[in-house]
Amino acid sequence: GERRAYTVRIVNADRTANELVDLVCEGKHARIDGQRVELTLPAGSDLSALTPTLLHRGARVSPSAAPRDFSAPQVYGVIARDGTRRDYEVSIRVAGVDEKLLTDFVLGAALGSVAGAEVTLLLPAGTDPRALVPSRLQHTGTSISPSADAPQDFTSPVSYIVTAADGSTQTYLVRAS
Repeated sequence: GERRAYTVRIVNADRTANELVDLVCEGKHARIDGQRVELTLPAGSDLSALTPTLLHRGARVSPSAAPRDFSAPQVYGVIARDGTRRDYEVSIRVAGVDEKLLTDFVLGAALGSVAGAEVTLLLPAGTDPRALVPSRLQHTGTSISPSADAPQDFTSPVSYIVTAADGSTQTYLVRAS
């Protein structure tokens, strides 16, 4: 074989991109609404020294990754390559001992709609519902059953039970079609 040398140049076409895409802390994904970011951690969590991971479209984030005290909201800026900055106010709170909300349920590309104690999902055409594992399953309790990594048969509704720190439970019925 013949050897050839190539030069690869990666170019970010958008010099003005400064968007926060995701914030993850203690394994939980935050909800981003414009420039407000909110996250609830399980009861008993310590907010005094958290280091969230930020996924962004931009050149960098300020401040850099270091433990911060989230007992009050913190501001992170996403700085574009052209130097423009967009600030995001990040609020992290600890769930109450009786909280047991199912807040986020995603199967592959299907985002669940949570209404009361029911979750509905519209699966993409051709999806086999017989052994699906949630790609994201978030709650404010201390545990969920069945576990988030257990495959489930969604040909009929599946019950998920969220347990709060005080031992109380809430059952959610998940319907995928």
